[in-house]
Amino acid sequence: MASAFAALKEKLFTPNNHSKYEVGWKEVPPELHKEFAALLQNHYEIESVQEIHQVDEYERASNNFRCRVRWNNGLRTVLLRKHVTRRANLESIALVDRTIHHLQEHGIPTPALLLTVDGVTVFQEADQFYQLFEFVEGAHYRGTNLELIHLARQLPRLHMALNLIPFADEIRRKPFPWPQWTLEGWSDFFDRARVGSDYYDRLVADAEGLILGQGLICQEALKDQTSLHEQVLHGDLHPLNTIFEAEELKVFLDFGETRVDELLRDIGTGLHRFVRQYVVYRNKDWRIWLPLAVSVFIEEYAEVNPISDCDIALLPSFLCDDLLRKMFDNLNNYFVHGSTRSIDDGELEKKLILLQEASVIRDVVHKFL
Repeated sequence: MASAFAALKEKLFTPNNHSKYEVGWKEVPPELHKEFAALLQNHYEIESVQEIHQVDEYERASNNFRCRVRWNNGLRTVLLRKHVTRRANLESIALVDRTIHHLQEHGIPTPALLLTVDGVTVFQEADQFYQLFEFVEGAHYRGTNLELIHLARQLPRLHMALNLIPFADEIRRKPFPWPQWTLEGWSDFFDRARVGSDYYDRLVADAEGLILGQGLICQEALKDQTSLHEQVLHGDLHPLNTIFEAEELKVFLDFGETRVDELLRDIGTGLHRFVRQYVVYRNKDWRIWLPLAVSVFIEEYAEVNPISDCDIALLPSFLCDDLLRKMFDNLNNYFVHGSTRSIDDGELEKKLILLQEASVIRDVVHKFL
């Protein structure tokens, strides 16, 4: 019988929880409608709340609600965001708000924040923080050819604007969510996995060759790269953090994971996530479509924000390194702290698939060069 890890090799460039491009909504229960309607009317000049629907997709750091309200004698659709991440506080939210404002000043499309009756962008009820945004109609990135081109032209403009943020040092001081992985740490995890007996132990033990192999390649490629350009990054680029309409980008979303790091990390992640969705959308042999999508992304990006061949060659290694950072943190929580929160619901399997895809992209990028 094939192992669970072996079965993952058949799932390269297939849909995952970031592949659903149509934005679905579900009506909230009456008691929640009543609670949120009171919040909106208490904190904004809203006369009545007609409908409230929660977004029907995977959410970890926040809950988002589309609200149809009567405001200034007219009907208006707004988005209520409830921050649920443990890292949410007024300081971190204010930093995101300043980032959004900076990007808007530089012509980068982001959702507009709405002010409360007190003239602020966030309010607190009990131990929860809330914000209200103008609602942006559209769908997430599907992966059409025009969408890929438009995304690859807009992403460098986002990066160029982020590079101009005057408060980058404040962002640099944010707690970094993923520790640097070490080969010794990985060896400890594999030792624990080999003596364990549950599904995750077997999966990690079977993935040892992939993880160590990619780790060694990353270490070799990045060991002497000490002078690469660092700046503020988006930090969480994937299809669900975009809204498109008529195959054009309307907004970038979710700046809660911004950090200061090598720019090539963000480009590499964007390359992977948006190229993979381009391939997924076609639902055909990825071996045919992947090289084309990689070429389109790199050429369009470099046309706006030039990157050298040496930098392009490093993109897959930074992509792999970021995936290994996230997996290292997730598995530390599992093996050391006994928590499966970060690896349940297919999250570990998804990251292992992404790591295998990153290895494939490395080969494609080298052929591109």
